[in-house]
This record gives sequence, C-alpha cells and structure tokens, in this order.
Amino acid sequence: GHETVAHTITWALYLVGLYPDVQAKIHEELDGIFGTDQNRYVTETDLNDLKYLECVLKETNRLYSVVPIIARHLHEDTEI
Repeated sequence: GHETVAHTITWALYLVGLYPDVQAKIHEELDGIFGTDQNRYVTETDLNDLKYLECVLKETNRLYSVVPIIARHLHEDTEI
C-alpha cells in the first residue's frame, strides 16, 4: 500500500541527504536521462535506465525494511 512507498521514500530522502556524493550521482544520472527538457513525460525506458537510483532504493530497503518480520538483530550468537 501507500504506507510502504511513503516509508521507503522517506528513508531514501533521509539517506540521500546524509550522503552528498550519492545525491550528486543520482542528479548526474537524472541529467543524463532527462537532460534539460523538464516538460517531457517519463517513459518506461527512462525508469529502466535509472540503475543507480534503483540501487539506492534497494539499499534503503535493506537498511530500513518495510517488512517488520525481517529481523536485523540476532537473538543468539551465530558462527559462520
């Protein structure tokens, strides 16, 4: 639903704000795809070309999962 999307976007914006180098890479990727034409519509191809942004969103989900049953804390020591 909309809460999962809002959760992901909120954390992604927070993390991008913490890392100016990541923000610059996202900006560069967007400029490379859309250029200066702010009036054109976004296409499915455009969305598929946003590889770095996709990675940022996946890393956001890894760090701040929208699925509460995925635990990030161990209840006992684990040996690998």
